[in-house]
Amino acid sequence: MTIDPKQHPNPYTHTPFNWETFPELCLIARGYKPGQINHIAYRREQLRMEQLAKRSKTTPHKKLVKACVKALREAYPDASISIRNVGIMSYKDKRTGRQIQYRYGTLGESDIDMTEQGMRICLECKVGRDEQRESQARFQERIERAGALYRIVRTVEDALAGVRAALAR
Repeated sequence: MTIDPKQHPNPYTHTPFNWETFPELCLIARGYKPGQINHIAYRREQLRMEQLAKRSKTTPHKKLVKACVKALREAYPDASISIRNVGIMSYKDKRTGRQIQYRYGTLGESDIDMTEQGMRICLECKVGRDEQRESQARFQERIERAGALYRIVRTVEDALAGVRAALAR
């Protein structure tokens, strides 16, 4: 049996190390021969990673938010428009070794924040059966008490109509 060195790198030659050849080199170092039944698990993992790479990186919600922002920037080029992100970031502290969580954004904050003609307009994008959470309802109350406008939008046309209605009053 001859082994094709391009298909199955030999760890004892000068095969350049990279992250694509690493799993294969590990299996060979453990004593498995290329083409053995034990390489099925490696091939299965390779196929899974290829499927993950093909999968769309954007969700329908993210697509709606980006489409709304694009349409609003075209319709109102002088307006200040920003996408607001809320979440938790965690990192490992190098000194203590503990995992630390850091919260960013305001809980319940809208997806799009826009200021046009001195008026603040907050747009919360919802897709499908998605409904407003309790924290978002509390944020809406605070924003409306401050005199800003808050709208829940499901399409780009809803966003443009909401902004037009806000600027008309």
